[in-house]
Amino acid sequence: MIPDEQTETANADADAAPQAAPAKPTRRKAAPYTHDQLREVLAVIDAQMHGHLLPNLIHDLKADHRLNIREINGGAHTAATMGGITAVSTAGNYGAIHAWAAAARRRLLEVDAE
Repeated sequence: MIPDEQTETANADADAAPQAAPAKPTRRKAAPYTHDQLREVLAVIDAQMHGHLLPNLIHDLKADHRLNIREINGGAHTAATMGGITAVSTAGNYGAIHAWAAAARRRLLEVDAE
């Protein structure tokens, strides 16, 4: 065989072979926060939960605490997920962060009650 024919044959074989679908990356759920981590995040939220500081708060929580905030139901609701807690609000980002903080406080109270 001539080298060009070998290349053409190899290309034809590669084109004919079925391609396996690329593996879909699996999303790991973040481990739930410990009680100390919840208290730390709540302290950050309490210190910066003011209207004019909200963009900075969201940026800090995304960078330091892996906050995932997104619109759901066609933008009718906003969901905030962080440290194994998800909260949903109809009041935008502010409401979602506020609802997340309330859910985190309830989780701490449940543990203290046990």
